[in-house]
Amino acid sequence: MRNKYHEHRFDCGNYLDLSFNPIFKKSKGRGSKRFRPTSKTMKIYNQHRREMALERLLLSNFLLGEAIFWSPTYDDEHLPSDYNAARKLVRNFLLRLKRFRKKNDLPELKYVMTTELGEENGRIHHHFILNCADMTKEQLEKIWGMGSAKSNRVQFDKDGVRGLSNYFCKKSNAVSEESEDKTCGYSWSCSRNVKMPEDKIRITRLSNKRIEELCRLGDDGSAGWERLFPEYFFVYCKPYYNDINGCCYMKVRLIKKNIETALVNSPI
Repeated sequence: MRNKYHEHRFDCGNYLDLSFNPIFKKSKGRGSKRFRPTSKTMKIYNQHRREMALERLLLSNFLLGEAIFWSPTYDDEHLPSDYNAARKLVRNFLLRLKRFRKKNDLPELKYVMTTELGEENGRIHHHFILNCADMTKEQLEKIWGMGSAKSNRVQFDKDGVRGLSNYFCKKSNAVSEESEDKTCGYSWSCSRNVKMPEDKIRITRLSNKRIEELCRLGDDGSAGWERLFPEYFFVYCKPYYNDINGCCYMKVRLIKKNIETALVNSPI
């Protein structure tokens, strides 16, 4: 009997992500030797999962036109001595920003951030994604109060915000082994009101034959996906065939039709 497939569905705001993976029954007894991927393969796989998870979080919590990519720096007077000192300064800045938005009847602050060391000078700096497109650059810099900042609107496209999520998940300028700042550059953090989209799992209604056909077609199968999900436009299909177990795997992204039109006409 052939394997059935799990369908993982992620509703990410205006985007829909689907993932199809075969279901394997647990074998009784020892059976054949299990294949174990190399550490290098697992490192690449885990990095891809981190990038995809962050992208889905961004798509689920920040809308077209409301999010900015904001990069503040420290002047010499306010430059923190280490990562822990920088973290305290950032925490105080976020409290000031939350108070400003509440006082001015603006939506509750949402953010994702990461801390890095400069590649050339080793200075600590930060990158934020903020729902603060309703504020001016001058207002944000005044609340920051510790140096200058660069600000750009987050660019949503049909493929989502993959470049931004990859940038936040990269490891930049590894700190020395003796340093206590071992998380600097490795991780990102977010506000409590930023939620990860739910992974809705079910046994897919698609037959094995249909799965294999869509896997074989890849991006050429757009018409088939749009018939299955008529309220969406097709974006991409990333198929993978595993030579070891003989099964197909797929990742599919679709975008709501009204949003795809808005992206095309957006002046941003």
